[in-house]
Amino acid sequence: MSVIINKNTQQSPLTAVGSTGVQSIKFIPAGRVYLKTAPDSTTAAPVNVYAAYTQKSNGATIVAPVGTGVTAGTFVDLGIMLTPGKLTYNKVQKKVQTGLDKITQLIYVESRDANLEFELTQLDDYLMNQLGFKASVITAGSSVNFQIGQEDVVNCALVVVYQNKIDGKEIQWYHPSAALTVSFNQSGDELSVKVSCELIAFTAAGSSLLSLVSTTVFA
Repeated sequence: MSVIINKNTQQSPLTAVGSTGVQSIKFIPAGRVYLKTAPDSTTAAPVNVYAAYTQKSNGATIVAPVGTGVTAGTFVDLGIMLTPGKLTYNKVQKKVQTGLDKITQLIYVESRDANLEFELTQLDDYLMNQLGFKASVITAGSSVNFQIGQEDVVNCALVVVYQNKIDGKEIQWYHPSAALTVSFNQSGDELSVKVSCELIAFTAAGSSLLSLVSTTVFA
């Protein structure tokens, strides 16, 4: 009996070529997070200018593009990521069922929501300041005090970058006005900062439909 050798048994990669060229065999993420304290427009979110190929970071700090809906401000690098991050999109579907047998006739969407989580290792005053905590200098150059709990909702434009270590392709998640919350966690032998972002709905410029996150793949 001969051993079967084919695409099924060897799991050969896709031969299809997408818009970004040959498709990645595996995505090994090298990540970085950038935020801008001034949120962008949520009624005409400038998705197209962020999706332009000139926005591929390729290891450099993201630069705010010029375009309608982009607020003034500079993106800030949040430093070393402890984990690659997690984007969760929840679409809850409900069934319309009839009869004693509860036969499913239709499906409709009851709710949609999305959230983004990432963890950072460089816990220090610079990072806390960027995450929305207001600092008052106690002794210049040596100590800074933060009163946690005084801040309101912290909204910011956010870009999470993942570059594939294998082939250099890049995936970016962009949101014009993510709402940030922060927790401090011990992970192994270090104290880290876990950032959770609730992603509110926005309308991309030129569209009439609501979105929850913009995802761009760069060759």
